Amino acid sequence: MNDIENVSNGEDRSVPIANDGTYSTFETGVAIDSTGALVELDTRGKDTLDVAVSADTESSAQFGVEASPDGETWVGPTVSSDAGVTEWFDTLVNGSRFVRLTVIEPASNGTTATTYMEASALLNPQKAAG
Repeated sequence: MNDIENVSNGEDRSVPIANDGTYSTFETGVAIDSTGALVELDTRGKDTLDVAVSADTESSAQFGVEASPDGETWVGPTVSSDAGVTEWFDTLVNGSRFVRLTVIEPASNGTTATTYMEASALLNPQKAAG
């Protein structure tokens, strides 16, 4: 089942469209030189989460993913990168409506990164059949 979203047509009217079930957020130039949240994503119940962080310079940061059922009460990090990484890429099984990428251990002053998170439906034939 596809999710339905609204967009504006050429006459400035809101019209429904089917979404393929993929939701993402992408940010460039995000400061990673202090702890805290970088980006947040409403997964709309999708169960697969791809996470990517790439620092613009050599860094020694550690990143994590926190989860929330309501976007207000956060638990985590539920999963984290190794300490002292410049890049982190991971695919996770997600059970929360909201997720956010955080800095656990900051990089040196002035370091920024490109961040990306995407939530999608797991293509599991047994799940689809059950």
